Amino acid sequence: MSFKYYMDNETQVDLYQKIKKPGSKEDIVDAFWITLLPDYFPKRLNYSLHAQRHPNNTDKAIDVVVGARVIRHNGLQSVILIEDKRRGLETRNAEWADALSQLTDYMLETRKEKGQAQSQVLYGAVNIGTWSRFYQLDVGAIECINYPGTNGKLYEVANDEEEVHNILVEWGFKITHGV
Repeated sequence: MSFKYYMDNETQVDLYQKIKKPGSKEDIVDAFWITLLPDYFPKRLNYSLHAQRHPNNTDKAIDVVVGARVIRHNGLQSVILIEDKRRGLETRNAEWADALSQLTDYMLETRKEKGQAQSQVLYGAVNIGTWSRFYQLDVGAIECINYPGTNGKLYEVANDEEEVHNILVEWGFKITHGV
């Protein structure tokens, strides 16, 4: 029997199927992740999930960044940021590079926010359709690196569910316990 966690949930499966449809938009990818993240970063552990406009976006199209924040030292601090793109672009290396650049820019801007911990690793993902890559921005770094152990691997959120699940569990442990 194959591993099932979030793909046993009807809402996640429905959103996944909507992403897979030709012509699906980026907002469905955003919805998939904003629905999934509470399983790993719950309110009871002081996490707050949000979707917000990318701060450097000057285009008329809205580019939303999904993120997780946690209450620390009496303030809300960003800990995870996710850049999503619509289905159909997953085979284009330039799209992955552009999305990673956007994610990195947003992480660097987040680091500058008042009250944001400077001594904390930020975690991030780039999702194009149902495919994901995982990253981190180390303390003092100006470029994201592949999340350790992933080596830049592309993960399909349903077919590689166990690996994606394990990465999210690991992020939750590291953030919650300050590792």
